[in-house]
Amino acid sequence: MRERSLDRLQHGLLAMSLGAAVDTADDRDLMIGLALPHVAANQLGARPTQVFETTAARFEEGWLPELLRVFGARVDVTLAAFGWRQIMTDDGLDVISG
Repeated sequence: MRERSLDRLQHGLLAMSLGAAVDTADDRDLMIGLALPHVAANQLGARPTQVFETTAARFEEGWLPELLRVFGARVDVTLAAFGWRQIMTDDGLDVISG
C-alpha cells in the first residue's frame, strides 16, 4: 500500500491465495486476511471485484476461486469489521489487528 502499486497488491493477493490453497482450516480466518487487499484495492481506486476476479481466474474451479469472487464482490468490507485498524508509523500507514 505504501508504494500505491496495484501490481504489488495483485501479487500479494495471489501469494495469500496460494497459501490458502495449501492450508486453510477455516474460511473465516482467510476472510480476515482478505479484508486487507480488499480495502487496499478501494484505497488505490481499483474495484475489489476486478482485483479478486483476476486472482480467482488463476485457479481451477473450486472453493477458493469461488470464495475470492464472492468476497471481492462484498460491499461491507472495512478494516474495523474484520478486526484491523490503521496506525501511523515512522514509515507511514500500517495495519495492525485490534
